[in-house]
Amino acid sequence: MKWFIKTLAGILVLAMLLGFTALAGQTETVKEYAITNPYADVDWDGDSWKAYKTQLHCHTLASDGDVQLNDVVEEHYKLDYDILAITDHATVSKGWNAAPQTVPLFRLVKYERTGMKPIIPLTNERYQEILTGVGRDGRGMLDVEKGIELNGAVPSNSHLNGYFADYGQGLMGVDGDYETPARENGKLGGITLLDHLGTYTNAEKDPSQSDNPKHINKFANIFLNTPSCVGMDVNSGTNSDTRNDRVLYDNILQKTIPYGVVPWAFTFSDAHQMGQWDRAFTLHMMTELTNADLRRSMEQGTFFGIARYAKPELGETFVGEGPVPMVTKIEVDHEENTITITGENYDNIVWVANGVEIAEGVTIDINDYQDEITCYVRAYLTGGGGICYVQPFTVIEKGTELKKEDIPKTYDLSTFLRQLVTVVDFIFFKYNPLIWLFKTVALGLR
Repeated sequence: MKWFIKTLAGILVLAMLLGFTALAGQTETVKEYAITNPYADVDWDGDSWKAYKTQLHCHTLASDGDVQLNDVVEEHYKLDYDILAITDHATVSKGWNAAPQTVPLFRLVKYERTGMKPIIPLTNERYQEILTGVGRDGRGMLDVEKGIELNGAVPSNSHLNGYFADYGQGLMGVDGDYETPARENGKLGGITLLDHLGTYTNAEKDPSQSDNPKHINKFANIFLNTPSCVGMDVNSGTNSDTRNDRVLYDNILQKTIPYGVVPWAFTFSDAHQMGQWDRAFTLHMMTELTNADLRRSMEQGTFFGIARYAKPELGETFVGEGPVPMVTKIEVDHEENTITITGENYDNIVWVANGVEIAEGVTIDINDYQDEITCYVRAYLTGGGGICYVQPFTVIEKGTELKKEDIPKTYDLSTFLRQLVTVVDFIFFKYNPLIWLFKTVALGLR
């Protein structure tokens, strides 16, 4: 009996020692992280910060929509938008109360929509009423300055949006050349966003293209080389063209974050017809309803992407209805390495790192996913109203430096076409009276 008791006691002591050793080993492997929170400045509990419902991409019959300018503004006003940008193709917005300079050739190609009708803006009186919130208890709607969809007419729909700069009027663009308009718009003080990249990469039909290094490197380099290009469209329209663009986005983040650059994830309706205005939009956390504060939010990432459609996350036939999922508070505990999201109108919160869904729930403990999280984590909320995308949090182990991968420059057809067009235009067209006449009459350049 004594032998049995001694043996049992020895086993218990050994088990305790092994347990302590295991715990010690775990303690030694727990890492400390520097977590960058794009919403760090937002005062969630005060009254100074508000969430402004924003539409950054929609069309009128000034380019290829079939709704008048004044009616587009009125419809957004009815839908409780706080901010609206008109982004017609190759057409710089002059404001809701002024008809833009149009591109006749473009409108003629889309004649079934435009009918080549004269543009009807808001009257100055109605413009002031909407700016000051008449009929909405003083809650006015902001007119975003100089919105435009660049690369107006290119075969692969390689489009990007420009804001706050008088650039791109009548410029049809070179297919696949995002680099030139992003750079030139930035030189004039504007900012740009890359639109529905799945139409260019063909990822809408071939999902593997979102993992294609050629595409990943091309767009990563644009963000690294052009600071005024602040983000990309990850979900627009009915999420058909952009259904696989979240994959591309995650791949780009892994390339750019080691260089200290985080492109933001935008969502918008890209509406051309009645009933399409509310398919997707952004909610910007701002202290003032001004173009200056909107620009700050777009550059710093203090906003959320909202979409009624999200085919990979919510299913092919899902259409969000009613109140949309919204974030009401974000807390980052830098001592415990946790991120907590509080929200409303949602059923679930999913956390994503390196393109993989790694966790669910309101709080994520970074230490629980040390092998999965290499440089960032992002989240999205889902509910009956749709999906809400939270901007990425960069996550870097303290005392370490992320490895910067070599990102080779992409040489594609657009590289050759841009050089060809530049040379041909200078040699043959720059001083040609016939070309001048074509640009004046067909493209509306004066």
